[in-house]
Amino acid sequence: MRRFGIAQRDRPLVVLVPSVLSSHSLPPFGALPSDMDSSALRNRTITISVITGPLNGHAYQLTKASTSIGRTGGGADIEIDDPQVSALHCVVGVTYDTVRLGDLNSANGTYVDGERVQDAELGHLTEFCLGSTWLVVTIVPKHFNENSEL
Repeated sequence: MRRFGIAQRDRPLVVLVPSVLSSHSLPPFGALPSDMDSSALRNRTITISVITGPLNGHAYQLTKASTSIGRTGGGADIEIDDPQVSALHCVVGVTYDTVRLGDLNSANGTYVDGERVQDAELGHLTEFCLGSTWLVVTIVPKHFNENSEL
């Protein structure tokens, strides 16, 4: 069950190319390579946007393979001013074919589609909740023209 629908907002709809994410060979969250670098983001732009809560309207483009999310002042890469969010609440990990969300033993949990999760795959327009803050992930392939080098 989705809490909010992106189609209800004044935002452009972006279509995800099916080959960008693959549901097969999905590693457990803890198995994400620790030495993965930002090359996993080379062919797509991944953005985490706040859709409800104190930072409503803020958007964060992921620039590295592992991005932590937590309460303001807790030392996370993305800090949310929400007292129900733990200092280091969760992490978003990016590999070549998946985007995963992992809870970091937060006090109030991390929720995807109304279910508390320890880890979950995030697809384009997946919404997730930390405390009273709802976020949405967008995964958009980068476009190359005929003369671009891959």
